[in-house]
Amino acid sequence: MADLVQTQLPIRLAQTMGLTTAGLLAGASFSFSLVALPRILESPTPLLLQQWKNLYTSGKSFMPPLALLSSSLFFYLASQARSRSPSSADRFWGYVAAGVLALSIVPYTLVFMSGTNARLLGGGER
Repeated sequence: MADLVQTQLPIRLAQTMGLTTAGLLAGASFSFSLVALPRILESPTPLLLQQWKNLYTSGKSFMPPLALLSSSLFFYLASQARSRSPSSADRFWGYVAAGVLALSIVPYTLVFMSGTNARLLGGGER
């Protein structure tokens, strides 16, 4: 309890915002994959491609900045954990892992999804 009381406001704000933005990313990914895409797949092909383009454009506009914000907050928390107490290695590495994982959606999409996305955005041609 004493640790909670001594924690400064910027740390608590960064923790809250980091977890909130990571949760928003997870929720958006979940809703795209398990709610929106199954409904889109029920559409005729021309409509399916237009709906996919709209969904992709929407996600592209907010998910990378949200991932960058979330990971930046976690990296800030990692730097604060290391500077405050050399014995807080677990906390430091936990924040580093959270920062890397939050940002990993961008390279994952570029490396593994770019071919599929390009085909869908191009109208489905092979």
